Amino acid sequence: MAEENNSQLRALLGQQENLGRQQASDLNKANDIIRKMQDELKALKHRARSAEASLKQQEKLLRDSQLSNDSCRTELQELRTQLAEKTRLLVEVETEKAKAASELDEARKMNEANEKVIEWLHHQINDESLELIATRGYNEKQYNKQDSPILGDLHFPGDDWLGKGRSAAAVGSSSTSPPDFV
Repeated sequence: MAEENNSQLRALLGQQENLGRQQASDLNKANDIIRKMQDELKALKHRARSAEASLKQQEKLLRDSQLSNDSCRTELQELRTQLAEKTRLLVEVETEKAKAASELDEARKMNEANEKVIEWLHHQINDESLELIATRGYNEKQYNKQDSPILGDLHFPGDDWLGKGRSAAAVGSSSTSPPDFV
C-alpha cells in the first residue's frame, strides 16, 4: 500500500510538475503578449503625442492664417474706402476742370470780342483824326493835343501821316458800325 501510495503520489507529482511547466509556459507566453502589448501601447502613445503635436501646430497655423486673413480683410476694406474717396475727389476735380475749361473758353471768346471792339474803336478814332486832318489840314499850332486824351501823345510825321497810297477820301470810307461779336 505504501508503494501504491508512493506511485500515486509520484504520478500526482508528475502531473503537478507538468501542470507547473504548462502554467510556466503559459505565463511566459502571457508575459510575451503583455510585453508586446506594452510596446504597442508605447508606440501608440508616441504616435498620439506626435499627432497631438502636429494637430496643435496645425491649429496654431490655422489661427495665424485666420488672423492674417482678418488683417487682410481689414486692410482691403480700408483700401476700398480710400479708393472710393480718391474716386470721389477725382470726379470733383474733373468736374471743376470741365467748369474751368468752359469758363476759360468763354473768357477767350469775350477777349476776342473785346479785341475786335478795341480794334474797331482805334480804327474809328484814326479815321476821324485823318478826316479832320484832311479837311482842315494839319497845323501844329491849331491842333491842341490836350483836346484829345487818346491822340494827345501821338506824333504826326508830316506828309507820311496818311500813309502811302491813302487819301483823305479813302480814310472817310471806313465802316461806322462796330464788328460783329461772338
